[in-house]
Parts: sequence; C-alpha cells; structure tokens
Amino acid sequence: MMYKILHTKQALKDSQSVKHAGLGSKAKEIEKTVKKDPFEKSQGFERLTRDLKGACSRRINRQQRYVYQVLPNSEKLVDEKGVLYEGIVKVISMWTHYHE
Repeated sequence: MMYKILHTKQALKDSQSVKHAGLGSKAKEIEKTVKKDPFEKSQGFERLTRDLKGACSRRINRQQRYVYQVLPNSEKLVDEKGVLYEGIVKVISMWTHYHE
C-alpha cells in the first residue's frame, strides 16, 4: 500500500530552503519512506506532542525536521493505476526544528 503525499504552502516554501542547503536528497529519501509507511521507525522518527500532537517528525539533519500528519483517505483518492491510497500524508514543514 502507498500513501498520497500532500504539501502545505509552508512545506512547499520550506522545500526551497532544504534544496538550497543541499539537503534535497535527504528530504526525498524521507518522502519515499513516508509514502510507503509513515510510521516506519527509521530516520529519527518521532511522534510529536503538545501543539503538534498527532503529527510525526523525521530528522533531515541535526536541526531540520520533516514534520507531517497522517490522515485517512476519506476522499478515496487513487494512484495513477487506480489503486486506493492507504491514507494521506500532509507535510506541514521541512525547515527549522518544529517551527521555533
């Protein structure tokens, strides 16, 4: 099964900073992982608390984090082959440590 990846406006903006910092390949590697299994215990996976309760994080580098939420596929979205996505991964941000 696969998950559909959607980016917030902030995450799209952050992706430019990630690329300019030379971390684009690391972010792509993380995206590949979360597309397959957003709960896989790798890449510094962490379930977040407090203001970001319900979201997850993965380490891009020591300071930058790939922060996302996993949502149900309530709209029954399908991939290009017509296969139903397991869920939706909403990427919240990719720059700074939890938007400090």
